[in-house]
Amino acid sequence: MRRGVGGEPDPIEYKEKQAQLSELQRLEDLGEIDLYYLDETGFFLIPSAPYVWQNIGEYLSLKSWRSHRLNLLIIMNIKNNFNAYISTDTINFNVVSA
Repeated sequence: MRRGVGGEPDPIEYKEKQAQLSELQRLEDLGEIDLYYLDETGFFLIPSAPYVWQNIGEYLSLKSWRSHRLNLLIIMNIKNNFNAYISTDTINFNVVSA
């Protein structure tokens, strides 16, 4: 079983957002704005190996421990300038707008 995305985006909304992004990129090319991209992810430091190859009669194990969720927020531009923010707290609008 695999996780999948939520489906296809609305085609009209997708075209509108593409046009908005193109305009922002044009303004950056003209030097009128500094355009940055933002992404956030979270993960646990718990090893996961749902299946592995092993010899018959051999049992492999990974040491495991509890872990707080680590959340990572990165803001980056096309010139590879970036800021990273790591937190065990939830990253929401209040964190991003600060």
